[in-house]
Amino acid sequence: MPRDDVSAMPKTRTVVLETPDVMAMLLPTFWHTRSLLKALRMCAVVALLACCCILPGLALNIRLVDWMPGGRLMVRVRRNGRLDEVAITPAVASVVGRYLVERAHIAKKNGWTSEFLFVSSSGRPVPATEIQLLFSRLSKRIGARGTIVGMLKNFCLRQLRKGRDEAASRRYLGLTKELARPRMALPVVGTARIERLLKHTDPFKNLARQLGDDAAAQRWLADRKTVVPIVLTPYPPQPDHPVVRALREVRWPRGKHARRVIRAQLWNLYGERIDALMRERVIDGNLVARLLHTTLGNVHSTLRYHFRLGKNRPFKNFKYSEPAPRAAENDSMVLAEIAATALPDDPEERAIALLARACKYAVAVDRMIAEGGLRPLEAAEVLGLSYNCLKMIRTCLQQGVAPEVVMQRQPGRRVPDEWWERVRRAAAERPDGDSTVAFFCRLVAAGFPGGLDRLAGWCRANFATAPAPITVAEQSFLDDLASIRWSTAPEAFEQQRTQATIESLTVLDRLVEERKVGPYRAAALLQLRPKRFASLRQALKTGVTPERALMPPSPVSSDVWDAIATEHALSPDEAPVPFFWRMVADHHYTGGEKRLETFRKNLAVRAALPLGMTDTAIPSMRGSMGSG
Repeated sequence: MPRDDVSAMPKTRTVVLETPDVMAMLLPTFWHTRSLLKALRMCAVVALLACCCILPGLALNIRLVDWMPGGRLMVRVRRNGRLDEVAITPAVASVVGRYLVERAHIAKKNGWTSEFLFVSSSGRPVPATEIQLLFSRLSKRIGARGTIVGMLKNFCLRQLRKGRDEAASRRYLGLTKELARPRMALPVVGTARIERLLKHTDPFKNLARQLGDDAAAQRWLADRKTVVPIVLTPYPPQPDHPVVRALREVRWPRGKHARRVIRAQLWNLYGERIDALMRERVIDGNLVARLLHTTLGNVHSTLRYHFRLGKNRPFKNFKYSEPAPRAAENDSMVLAEIAATALPDDPEERAIALLARACKYAVAVDRMIAEGGLRPLEAAEVLGLSYNCLKMIRTCLQQGVAPEVVMQRQPGRRVPDEWWERVRRAAAERPDGDSTVAFFCRLVAAGFPGGLDRLAGWCRANFATAPAPITVAEQSFLDDLASIRWSTAPEAFEQQRTQATIESLTVLDRLVEERKVGPYRAAALLQLRPKRFASLRQALKTGVTPERALMPPSPVSSDVWDAIATEHALSPDEAPVPFFWRMVADHHYTGGEKRLETFRKNLAVRAALPLGMTDTAIPSMRGSMGSG
């Protein structure tokens, strides 16, 4: 389908919508939303505006009983203080009928009823701002000088003007005076006359098949030129330029100050080229603002102050709020080499390459951690691995085993029977506090052919205590939880789940601890995710009551933040969940878990871009920065 180049369009221009443009806007795929109900609702609003001149504000107030009463092609709309009967075309009935089918499906699924025609997926009326948001996005994409509502209204008026019946047209629009003589009342116009006018001026009267089949509509649009895009994506297509690709590959941390450090270094590297590309209109300020995680005003002020005033002013050398131990020159070279390693795009190949890279630099990274130049969590982010995987690699080094032998061993490998007797003898000599991973490393050094999964299963089967039989009272308690009929309304469901968790969490934690119930089954009984259930169990171990653990987050005082900063300095490598509940119990922290994790990252984050970093190292920062 031929399209105008959106990036080459002027900022504002006069745009006139024709029938192909409106047809494209009647396709659900045009609006690029995850909700089918929302896409079909936008199609219905466009159809009412383009064919019946019913503005979105009036359309959103239409009641369900006022839509096609008695099966007639009309709708009752309240405008100018009265309830008018407005005739509709078969095209409008088809588009709105498609929306009504999805509306009925969502209403039955979520168990709600509403008297309004246009509703959200929760059954609530749709605010006009939601419609205006998508219309504004479309107006910016096509560079229009006016609004989409005005252009669709003009489209409808142009079609009605083709009927050459001013009286019927103005009566259909709800007007009572003549156009040239505003003091003269319009004559009475019958319903049949208005229906003849609509039938004669309907722009979609020969496009019934295209309105009912999206594939047919796409084929019909393929040979026609439109001013609207194929799909209304949130942003226009990005130009394929090396600077844009390099900035797009940057992985940004969460802290504002850490982003400020990276942004200043990126301006030092790419500022002059960004200024030249914006002058040549290859890229615009909005794209630069999104790529640098800042605002449009900051982009323009930075370019004006640093690059367009006759001299290149240096950027401020930002430093982190807490001094971190600086890496030696050799360490910086190792970190830069890790960041510059090219990784494949395929997920499976990328995981293999990350593991191979971690094994290659394991000795150097372990030395940095031991010398205090790199914290374990930071090292895991640099290598692109999980914290547990990094612990396994360091355990291999401590046991004198090459990480490649342990980490790259495939799971599920068969172990001969004679080996299990040797494992049993080695297990009898295990020291206190010995982990399964360390035990596995020593066995691998002795020639153990199996994987970690086989050894872990053998340890659970031979060393775990047998669970006690479940009592009748405990079984009755579990049956009562399983028989709960959960509400389908979101708010009622949350209240019901909160109350059930408060009443049953302590008992379920004991049953899981005694291995009478599995943690996944216990989480399912309370309609909780396993990770959330494990976090609540950790809260009980810390001494936090279920009522306090389920309280919503609230603002935190500066004194509590200072105490948390002190606790983090004493134990910077403590896991996030135990640290969170310990702060709740000891320092009465009332914020959220994610907020505390971000606060700790802002305290511990280091310079993500090494000094002297070249342009070729920028696209590889995904493996050297945090998860963002």
